[in-house]
Order: sequence, then C-alpha cells, then structure tokens
Amino acid sequence: MLNNILNGLIVLYLSFLNNYNINYYVKRLFKNAIFKILFLFLIILIFDSYLITSILLSIMYVITLDYIYTNDNLLLIQNVKKYKKLLV
Repeated sequence: MLNNILNGLIVLYLSFLNNYNINYYVKRLFKNAIFKILFLFLIILIFDSYLITSILLSIMYVITLDYIYTNDNLLLIQNVKKYKKLLV
C-alpha cells in the first residue's frame, strides 16, 4: 500500500517537473554530495524488495540532476551574452 502511494508521488513529481523549473531548495539539496550518496544508497537498499520504486527513484534522480545542471548552464550562457553586449 505504501509502495503504491510512493510510486504515485514520484510519478506526480516527474510529471510536474517542467521546463527546468526547480525549486531553489530542491536544487541545493541535489547539489549536496552527501544527499547524492544517501539517495543512491536508498535506491540500492530498496532495489531487492521494491523494484518499480527503485527504478522510478533512479529516473527521478537522473532527470532532476539533468534539469538542474542544464538550467545552470543556460543561466550562465545568458549572463555571458549580457556581459558580452556590455563590452561591445
């Protein structure tokens, strides 16, 4: 029962994650090395008993990290373009 609720929440999180719009606290949390290690440990820990949940958590982890680093790079590129316009 709890497994199904957790799966539903993970799917909802993934469906509402759109266009690199991630909360600042979630972004800080996923950039923290200790959190990354604990999150991956959680995935490995529940892999034997809850396969679907661990796969969904893995997908959530990868997509969130991709959105965070892509968003940071896009902001960096925009800042470089603004700075370049000021110099010219």
